Amino acid sequence: MQPLTAIEPGSPVVGSGAETASVFIAAGEASGDWVGARLAEALRSQLPNIILRGLGGKQMASAGVELLADSSTWGAIGFCESLAKVPRLWRAFRSTLAHLRSSPPAALVLIDFGAMNIRLSRALRATGLRTLYYLPPGSWRRR
Repeated sequence: MQPLTAIEPGSPVVGSGAETASVFIAAGEASGDWVGARLAEALRSQLPNIILRGLGGKQMASAGVELLADSSTWGAIGFCESLAKVPRLWRAFRSTLAHLRSSPPAALVLIDFGAMNIRLSRALRATGLRTLYYLPPGSWRRR
């Protein structure tokens, strides 16, 4: 994987120099929101005109990511609490999938949150959308 400093307009990650680079960042939990915000800041420092959209919370929004859905209320502990979140997550998944199919970004960056991000990746595999798992699901638990 290229270091961030090597990513320039025209690279395969952000599209051609003739178009505005766009990246969709999907984070569904507080830790992913923090990581997504740091990534957004780093991308914007390298590419000031980049279009950043995604799923995240207040930190990503503060970092300049246009949120399709606020994921700050998606976290749950236990089966019953998780079950109550399913309708909201399903709506967010469907609207995100529709958005990514109708307005595909140059890259989709998935951060943790396997409940949604693995499904997004699978559903979009046939589109050829460049998908990067910036922080694989549960990777922090393996340390």
